[in-house]
Amino acid sequence: MILVEHINIVGFAGSLRRSSYNRGLVRAAAESAPPGITIEVLDLADIPLYNQDVEDAGEPLSVAKFKGAISGASALLVATPEYNHGIPGVLKNAIDWACPRFHGTGVGSCLLPAIPKGGLTSAI
Repeated sequence: MILVEHINIVGFAGSLRRSSYNRGLVRAAAESAPPGITIEVLDLADIPLYNQDVEDAGEPLSVAKFKGAISGASALLVATPEYNHGIPGVLKNAIDWACPRFHGTGVGSCLLPAIPKGGLTSAI
């Protein structure tokens, strides 16, 4: 059996709204994490739209910080709403910037739909 002394989880919400339930969920998870588990909360607001030309010229600092955080994480916690039967553009954009960094990292997702049966498409 492998014994892990500390687990570092990176959490972020697929919503930019300050009072988003999803952002609140990630904050609550960070505040109530048990001993031995740290949840670092990231904000996707400063990540620019993905552009290969920008990446080739040198990625923005906000992107470098995002990639660095998820590269060093034991797991990811993603809380997201569903917009028009899919994931929000801000979340898709972050995934586009960091996609290779996700390989081999466990990802947990939470959906907080505003309507009954909402969130089903985002979960797929």
